[in-house]
Amino acid sequence: MVILNSNPKSDPENTESTLISFDFSNELENSDSRLNHSIFANNTYNANNNEEDDGGDENDYNSNKNTNLLETQHTYISNDSKSKLKLNLNDSYGSVVDNQINEETLTLVSVDNTSILKEIQGITKSSMPLMVTFLLQRSFSAVSVFFVGHLGKTELGAVTLGSMTANITGISIIIGLATCLDTLCSQAYGSKNYKLVGVYCQRCIALLLTIIIPILLFWIFLSESFLNLILSDKKLSSLSASYLKINSIGMPGFILFECLKRFLQSQGIFHASTYVLIFCSPANILLHCLLIYNKSTSIGYLGAPLAVAINYWLMPLGLILYLVFNNNPINPLKCWNGLNIRQAFKGWSRIITLAINGIIMIVSEFLAFEILTLSSSYLSLSSLAANSVIMSIISITYQLPFSIAIAVSTRLANYVGANLVEKCKNCVKAGIILSLIMGLIDAIVLFSFKENISRFFTNDEEVLNEIYKCITTLTVIQIFDSMNAITSGILRGEGMQEIGSITNLSVHYLIGIPVSFFLGFKMNLRLNGLWIGMMVGLTVVSVIQGYYGIIKPNWDSLIRLARYRTEIERNI
Repeated sequence: MVILNSNPKSDPENTESTLISFDFSNELENSDSRLNHSIFANNTYNANNNEEDDGGDENDYNSNKNTNLLETQHTYISNDSKSKLKLNLNDSYGSVVDNQINEETLTLVSVDNTSILKEIQGITKSSMPLMVTFLLQRSFSAVSVFFVGHLGKTELGAVTLGSMTANITGISIIIGLATCLDTLCSQAYGSKNYKLVGVYCQRCIALLLTIIIPILLFWIFLSESFLNLILSDKKLSSLSASYLKINSIGMPGFILFECLKRFLQSQGIFHASTYVLIFCSPANILLHCLLIYNKSTSIGYLGAPLAVAINYWLMPLGLILYLVFNNNPINPLKCWNGLNIRQAFKGWSRIITLAINGIIMIVSEFLAFEILTLSSSYLSLSSLAANSVIMSIISITYQLPFSIAIAVSTRLANYVGANLVEKCKNCVKAGIILSLIMGLIDAIVLFSFKENISRFFTNDEEVLNEIYKCITTLTVIQIFDSMNAITSGILRGEGMQEIGSITNLSVHYLIGIPVSFFLGFKMNLRLNGLWIGMMVGLTVVSVIQGYYGIIKPNWDSLIRLARYRTEIERNI
């Protein structure tokens, strides 16, 4: 229970209690009023002394809107506009500081005094299960490369090109659009509008299932013709198209998993997807063995995309079972008000802007990397195979800073939704520190174990030599790729995906890719030159995103926008 008392000093001295103070000025008597919202925890403080620490938040509301808003939360305003309120938030909306919330969520949105060190500890704790989750999730494609890589160069190249096309035209769009939930669900949860969290999740699922239909039709009926236009090797085109056709079976399941994963993460539940993937990852290996190498069940090369497609359906099934049968005291189903088809297919305009910018952020970066893959095919088959291994390595190492980015994004969005400005600032600083640490760790591990890691994917000496030529460049890339991941997460938490979309779209294609082509083909640095250009692009992107996400944000404006998004649908 959370108590709002007219005299904070008279509140019983209970270090476990939490005081939330709303101070209405005389302006409430007029048409406009300003709402100063301060949150204290662990100890009680005078509200006026803490307004500067939390940054305050100023929003214009008329008195009717204030009354209606508070009434929907079962609150009461005294006739004296100067008086404080007494609220009981132990209702259907719940509270982010309710005693029922478990330690994981308390770490995420705890309202005690903050520091950069505390934020580092909280982010690290939240990101640990995410690291396992994303590493296991990315292992699906790495396992395919591993098994198919031992079938031959052509099959390895086909898996690479098939997954490249899937990433550009499908997976990147799904992930990009789903990133809107990092902002919307987390900010709604931070503002304690729990039902809206579930509504946003349903809308995102409905929107993605609608968008994916023409994409799957392209994969099934037009992909081979398209690939024949850009590739000279017809067998390579045919095998790549077959990969897409079979992989299309699993795409609806992948959509459900990405949205449900973010639905849980916005509530501070990061371990659920880890539990699911701990089961699905060995299942993926087993399926590859059965469908590729086992004589009685093998279907050869096509076993790789089929194994991945089956796992794409097992993953959301696992999350649904967790939602139904979990005994987590946070009770994630409190944010699920039942399946509502009418709500799922309305209000898309309120998420479409964030979704489009999220898609541009993800797709532009995905496409930039995949252009390198396509470009490497014009160097030699060995370069294409080497680039396939490099992409698998880069994808795996990226999951570590990306996990931190998701934790930062979710945590930051919760703070924005709860109007906690100082916590927002410290969360951002902590994220940058962790990104540098993680980038250095990735770089050191990759450089120290380059031979062992490379030989895990292939035994072809010609391919290995191509990889070794790029190792120094790949080591440096780890640092800037880590910074890129964290700054993107910060922008998502702030709801500033537009900055990220413009930056990624312009920098990669005006700077990164041209430099790659110049060094790779004109200067004859070949595959290493292509990756040096990518390193330049990532460096510029991380600097620009860092400037707008860390140095320049207007927290008052971001909080007002988050409140607007939440309050406009308060009564759904």
